[in-house]
Amino acid sequence: MGLRARFREAFGGARPFPHVVVGGLFETGFLRRVAAEFDGGLEGARRIDNARERTFRSTDPAQFGPATQHYFDLMHRHAMVDFLQAVSGIAPLIVDPLLMNGGLHESRDGGRFAIHRDFNRHRQTMLDNALIAITYLNDEWRPEWGGELELWCHRRQRVVRSIAPVMGRTVIFAHGPHSYHGHTVPIDTGGTVPRRSVATYYYTRRVGLGDRLGYHSTVFAVDGKGRFAPSDVVPAGAGATLRQRAGEAARLVVPPLLWNWGRHLAGGL
Repeated sequence: MGLRARFREAFGGARPFPHVVVGGLFETGFLRRVAAEFDGGLEGARRIDNARERTFRSTDPAQFGPATQHYFDLMHRHAMVDFLQAVSGIAPLIVDPLLMNGGLHESRDGGRFAIHRDFNRHRQTMLDNALIAITYLNDEWRPEWGGELELWCHRRQRVVRSIAPVMGRTVIFAHGPHSYHGHTVPIDTGGTVPRRSVATYYYTRRVGLGDRLGYHSTVFAVDGKGRFAPSDVVPAGAGATLRQRAGEAARLVVPPLLWNWGRHLAGGL
């Protein structure tokens, strides 16, 4: 059995949902250069700090350093896309150079991400979210620091697999109605190091009843059930309206307190 076939078998047979963990896709020295560029790449980053999530996410790929730019170039090249299609069985996979919700992710002490599944579609193109690849950039990460990626059963009652965010480890998993994951244990490194990763989303076009749903953002598990705020739903169509795009752009630059206050006055953008 060839390498791709072995990965495909592991991906399809994985529980609680299709995924595979791969080490050594990239040289450690190269990934350390990516990690070293985080401070510049996170300039103007979106800070998320609420009861369900505490993290920083890049907003402008133009801010990325050369090693980071090269990483995402590699992730978007035909060779990588072809490999991911073979492993996942999902085709065609379509890249997103804008890196919506992808890019650089950093969590510091106290950081956590409650049990959730990701947004279902690209907000502008309305292509279906199909696959995500996350590469971790943390040298000598200690188990007692927390921050492990947890893959939860479809009933959100137990963790089926925990994956330490260690340097050079790439997690590839399919997005679907039961792809619940998170890192629910708050990070505690004593203020020494942040938890860093780079994330790439891949899209496809599926035809079915889901077309009626349009776009929705992250679905969090609450008391054993998933839910999302109605204000985070965009009607089905060819793409977001100008008003929705303006709202998304504003959300990247307006402080969370002012953003939420403004949404309340406006009745939700």
